[in-house]
Amino acid sequence: MRIFAGDKVRSMMEWLGMEKGMAIESRTVSRQIERAQGAVEARNFETRKHVLKYDDVMNRQRETIYGLRRQLMFEPEHREYLLGETGVAHDLLTDLTTSYLSVQTTPDNWDVDTYAAEIAHIYAVDPAIDCGVDFKQMNPDQIEDAIWKTASARYAEKEKLAGEDSLRAYERYIMLNIIDSQWKDHLLSIDHVKQGIGLVGYGQKDPLVEYKKQSFDMFQDMLDRIDTNTTKALFNLEIITRDEQEERERLERLEMQRARKQAAGMAFTGAMATADAAGAEAARHTPYVRDTPKMKPNDPCYCGSGKKFKKCHGAGI
Repeated sequence: MRIFAGDKVRSMMEWLGMEKGMAIESRTVSRQIERAQGAVEARNFETRKHVLKYDDVMNRQRETIYGLRRQLMFEPEHREYLLGETGVAHDLLTDLTTSYLSVQTTPDNWDVDTYAAEIAHIYAVDPAIDCGVDFKQMNPDQIEDAIWKTASARYAEKEKLAGEDSLRAYERYIMLNIIDSQWKDHLLSIDHVKQGIGLVGYGQKDPLVEYKKQSFDMFQDMLDRIDTNTTKALFNLEIITRDEQEERERLERLEMQRARKQAAGMAFTGAMATADAAGAEAARHTPYVRDTPKMKPNDPCYCGSGKKFKKCHGAGI
C-alpha cells in the first residue's frame, strides 16, 4: 500500500476517520489494496522471470559440460574424439598453424619462434629437429602434416608401452580432472561477472544481453583451455617401464643416503665450529695480567725519568 497505493488511499482513510487497528470495510479501500497486491505480485514475477533468464544461460553451459563428462565416463572408446583426424588434438594443431603461419602472409612474416615454442610445449616435439620442418620451403599444410605425423607416431609408441586399456583409462582420468577444474574456475568467474553486470545499464546497455555475450566468450575460452591442457597432458606423458622404475628408485635411495651422509658431516662440522667459538669466547674473558705496576697520573714514571707518569709513558692514555 505504501509503494503502490500512495497518498490517495492514506488521505481517503483519514477522511473517513479510520484509526489504526480498525477493520477496513470500505469497498473503495479494499479495491485499492487488491490493486496494490496485484502490482506487487506482478513485480515479483517479473523479477523471478529476469533471474531465470540469467540462470538459463548457465543451464545451457552446464548441459554441455555434463554431456561431455557423461560421454567420457560411459563410452568405452574415446580415442577418436581425442586423437582422431577430426579430434581435439588435431583441431588444436590446425588452429595453432592457422594463427601463427597464415597463408595470407609470406613465410618471412610468420611468427616461427612462437609457433615452434607452442608446438614443443604442447606436443613435445621440435618442428625443425624432430619433424624435419623447413619453414622457408614448406607451406602451412605440409608443416602441419609433418608435425602431426611425428607427434601421433610417438603417441602410438607410448600406447604400445602402456597398453591400450591403461592409456584409455589415463585419457579418461586426465580429461575428467581438467574439465572439473576448469568448470569450477568458470563458475567462480561467472559469479563475479553477475555481481557487476548491472552497472552496464548506466551505459544504456541491456545487462542481460551483455551477460550473455560475456558468459559465452568465457565459456568458449574455457573449452579452449580444456582442449589445450588435455592435449598437453597426453602428449607430454612419460611411460616408465618396470626396469626404469626400479632404476629410478635405486637412484633415489642413493641420493637419500648421500643426503644423510652430507647432513651428518655438516653436523660434525657444526660441532667443531661451536667448540672453536667457545674457546675464543673463553680466551676473550681471561683476566688481564699487568707486567708493570699500576700507576696514577701524578706518580713518578716507572722509567726513572723523574717526570710524572701522565707526562711520560702515560701520555695519551
